[in-house]
Amino acid sequence: MDEATNWAVEALCTAAWPALAERSVAGWRLTYAAGVSRRSNSANPTPGATLDLDAVVDACAQFYRERSLPSRFRILSFLSSGLDDRLAGRGYEWESETRTLCAPELTKAEIGAETDLTPLPDEEWIHGVTAAQGRNRADRETYARILARLSIPVAFAAARNAQGETVSFAYAGLKEGRICIESVATRADHRGRGFARKTVGALMTWGRGQGAQAAVLQVQAE
Repeated sequence: MDEATNWAVEALCTAAWPALAERSVAGWRLTYAAGVSRRSNSANPTPGATLDLDAVVDACAQFYRERSLPSRFRILSFLSSGLDDRLAGRGYEWESETRTLCAPELTKAEIGAETDLTPLPDEEWIHGVTAAQGRNRADRETYARILARLSIPVAFAAARNAQGETVSFAYAGLKEGRICIESVATRADHRGRGFARKTVGALMTWGRGQGAQAAVLQVQAE
């Protein structure tokens, strides 16, 4: 993808998983979401962000220190590779790698009777997805607050097993002809049985109906 597309995907992913608070420093977004996910609790570059990290590091450290979180920088692969070395020189260490996957076309799947698609998440959906992710009660409350801040068109999917139990979850946000798929999670005792394929397929079908042409998904590289 070219740089303009890369930034458009970044903007979509940000809109699909908003922070609870943020501060802008020299083109870097310092985001906070009570510790739920690295992306929304780190310094994220925006177009035109300074690559002189001396102008950002101290402000970043203070921002997260005030919130009892470690100071993190999210470095995008299409930016200068020298940023890693500069951060290492300031005492930062590499923590993890994330990949952004892109489907240039949206598949069309039949939304069966075992799959639900709704415009808003109810309490059962939030409890189910956070339980499948292994989150605690505090994280669940934070998760609900994050979803309440969504300001783009969204759809929430859930798939049930033969006994009628909801076992798989995901949602998608739409922006500028693309959807970002978020929070794909399946109960541990039902993984590897195609339930996530049903939720993601339903969201792609929804996206097609909304005029989207592509989908993205950010995942941990490992």
